[in-house]
Parts: sequence; structure tokens; C-alpha cells
Amino acid sequence: MWDANKVLLHHCSSDFFMGGLGGPDKAETYKNGWYYRGQNAVNAMMKHVMYKQGLVEQAQHEQQLVVFGGLSAGAVAASYHIDNIAQTLKPFNSKVLGFFDSALYFNTPPLRQNNGTALGERIKSAYQNFNATALVAGTECSKDYDQANQWKCLVPEYRFKYLKTPFVLITDQFDDYHLGIDMGEVNVRGNLT
Repeated sequence: MWDANKVLLHHCSSDFFMGGLGGPDKAETYKNGWYYRGQNAVNAMMKHVMYKQGLVEQAQHEQQLVVFGGLSAGAVAASYHIDNIAQTLKPFNSKVLGFFDSALYFNTPPLRQNNGTALGERIKSAYQNFNATALVAGTECSKDYDQANQWKCLVPEYRFKYLKTPFVLITDQFDDYHLGIDMGEVNVRGNLT
């Protein structure tokens, strides 16, 4: 992969790249003073790779491999988009492989009950507040949960078994972010001995 095009989309959308408020063309709809537009950021990045960076043109000559992933929360976000990206690129002679590093989040309460909010609850809140229903609607997962529990389709513990695109999952035993939330601590560095 030494000659591969590499693209970095910083995890700064504040919404796991799942927000869809305002639709694909407008940023005028917001909630609590914030614009949650993460879905559009991912879509714009892929259009840029396809047409400005030449993925579509290169695929006319030979099949292209796109490795799409992230680290921790970024890997969770990548899992929200990978099947759509694979479907988008399929007609362009391109295959997609997911690479999810430290994305195996579980819907468990923190060990210290009064400290923090469980990852599942955070994702549920994001689903409700960021208009992330488009990431779930019509999926196999959505058929297995009632309307009140559709948010579970965004929690990796439940989501990964529904992904159609092949992926590599690396689970770091000491993911600071994940462990900190699971333990109910803000910073777990130095406490992992």
C-alpha cells in the first residue's frame, strides 16, 4: 500500500460523523446551537476521493481497493458508513475493506455508577439528537429492533454482525477512551497497572 492515496478526515464533527440535520444541502437546521453534519462530511470526502483524487479514473484501468476505517470513536464512525461507501464504489470497479481499530464498544453501565454515562447511552442520545435515523432506516438491524431501540443499530456490540462489507477489527486492551467510560473515570492513564 506504499503507493496508495491516503485521506484523513479529522474526527472533529462532534457527532461520530452520524449527524444529518438539515439534509444533504443545507446547514441551516441545528440543535442547541450546533450544526450536526457528519454524514455530509463523509459524503464530501468520498466525492473528493472519487473525482478530485482520481479514484474513478484509476478504477477504469484496474480494480481499486479502498481501506476505510478509523481509531476508537473514529472507527465506530467508519462502521456507520462503510456499507454505503462500498455500495457507492461497487459500480466503479472498487472494493472496500474496513479497518476498525479499538471500535468494539459495549452497551454496559460504568463500573462506578455515579461517574459518567455508558457508551450505549451516549450513542442513543446522539442517535436522537443528530438525526442519525438515515444510517439505520431500512437496514437488517432496524428490522430486529422496535422503534424505541433503533439506536442499538449504531452500537458496535450490536452493529458489527449486520455489516456486509468485510472488515478487520483490532481491539486494543487498553483503549483509554473506552476504558475510561466503562470504568467511570475521566482519565485512566496510569491506572492500568
